[in-house]
Amino acid sequence: MPQKEVFVISKPIVPPWNDSGKNIAKEQICHGDRYSYRILTTRDFAFPEHSHVSYERIYPSGGHFKAGLKQNIKVMFRGLQKKHSQIYHYFFAPNRLSATAGRLQRAATRVKTVQTFSSRPLDYNDVNRFIFTDKVIVLSKDSRDKLLSVGISPKRVVHIPPGITPPAPLAEDEKTKLRDRFDLKNNRIVLFPGDFEFSNAASLVAQAAPAILAGARNVSVIFACRAKTERSKSRKQQIQKELSSLGHRVRFLDEIEEMHRFVGLVDVLLLPQNNLYAKMDIPLILLEAMAHGIPLVLADTGPLNELIAQNAAIGACTSADVAAAALRLLHSPAEAGALGRIGHALVHTTYNALSMAKAVENLYDELLE
Repeated sequence: MPQKEVFVISKPIVPPWNDSGKNIAKEQICHGDRYSYRILTTRDFAFPEHSHVSYERIYPSGGHFKAGLKQNIKVMFRGLQKKHSQIYHYFFAPNRLSATAGRLQRAATRVKTVQTFSSRPLDYNDVNRFIFTDKVIVLSKDSRDKLLSVGISPKRVVHIPPGITPPAPLAEDEKTKLRDRFDLKNNRIVLFPGDFEFSNAASLVAQAAPAILAGARNVSVIFACRAKTERSKSRKQQIQKELSSLGHRVRFLDEIEEMHRFVGLVDVLLLPQNNLYAKMDIPLILLEAMAHGIPLVLADTGPLNELIAQNAAIGACTSADVAAAALRLLHSPAEAGALGRIGHALVHTTYNALSMAKAVENLYDELLE
């Protein structure tokens, strides 16, 4: 077992794997091989195949769990006990609570510290108030540029792309079962896996949907978005009403279990998201779609335009652009296939868990030298 230990401070690293922060922490733990990891979990969860992982079982649940004050206090005090860890690695969106706890833990233990910005803040202008570690890992060039623009030292900010373990290709019988389960028949699928609340993306896709369905036969437009708040539910109902005349060709599936498998059915994925607040810089659903060779239509703004610049996606910033790009890919299998192949290759060369874990452990080495 590796001698140097990293204490991973995060949400509970347990299923369901529907949270970007939990997922990239899990991939780091499972693919890192030169450090041991101590992680926060529930009572009954373990990675039995990984002997280099130890557990702090302080969370009561791992589902849609939002830590309350009692759990936050537990996490803070557990972090005040240095034990054997040489490095504390925080996987949180930048916020006042985690920054305060982190500063206390760092002062008490005097260990080296790293924080990964696992989702984007609402505003970068005062984000330096929430930076408390020796190194800050950001997941896109766009985030690095934003931190440098508010005065964070370039020596402190490290860009390491997020990584996934590519899902296995869908077998034909699995595709049939998924289609039957969601009553999709043989329709081609245009998927929007964004949100109803924090950006204009759902509205753009709703405005584009009539043109997409008029311009291509045997197509379903699917909104797969978790409605987490009352505002989000209200916006969903409004869009449903606006598109009701399109009938069964527009579907609202909310949260889909095993989304990383479902996305393998998709023909075109739309995410014209002008604001990625509370999402990862390069959302995991995009990487999972790329792994399946699915072409993407994305907002031509940072950080999503980093995929456009690598020729893995088409840019679109208006509803007309979104409709035109979707129809272009539906009617041109050659172009869709070319985009898909580039995205698939990028997951294996740039956005994969092994590359990410190696880069992060190299950063640990640098901190401990």
